[in-house]
Amino acid sequence: GSVTEQIPGQFALDEAVFPGLTESISLDLRGMDLIEVLKFLAKKGALNIVTSPDVQGRANFMLTDVSVRDAMEILLVSNNLAVERRGTILYIMPEAAYEQLNGRLYADRRKSLLIQLTYANPGQVAALLANLKFSVGRIVVDEPTATLALLDVPEMLAQMPAIVDRVDVPTVQRQLPTIMRVFPL
Repeated sequence: GSVTEQIPGQFALDEAVFPGLTESISLDLRGMDLIEVLKFLAKKGALNIVTSPDVQGRANFMLTDVSVRDAMEILLVSNNLAVERRGTILYIMPEAAYEQLNGRLYADRRKSLLIQLTYANPGQVAALLANLKFSVGRIVVDEPTATLALLDVPEMLAQMPAIVDRVDVPTVQRQLPTIMRVFPL
């Protein structure tokens, strides 16, 4: 048999795979059935779209001169839907089904970043960053290797290395963990 790669989330809407996503459209939708809107977007963007039987609802929005991709994204997010690419087919499903399959919400924009400290105490740097991170962000500290694993939205992650660089300086001496072992003689 053949294996079709499943591409989750925003990576599914790739203009390299679906050039029609860049087409510009204008929409004025008032109470239009979601399936009909998806059909319209499929036609305008030359897309292959399949919907889960659970996809239902109505669309209400007005968009002027936007790409098919942007219209698709706002339609999905505003109706608690998600997309996954299977080969050249976009599979639309409820966000709850997406979360069950992928272990995270469709609209989760968080990215990760690893920072290796040289001088500063990892716990203290983590405490500093914890005051700056967004509420959806997480910080995991590995004391023995002085590594911080950061998970946050891209805008916040972009700022964190500069902050770390300001505090990870040679004037600060990091205490290396001491391991004590007792050996019988």
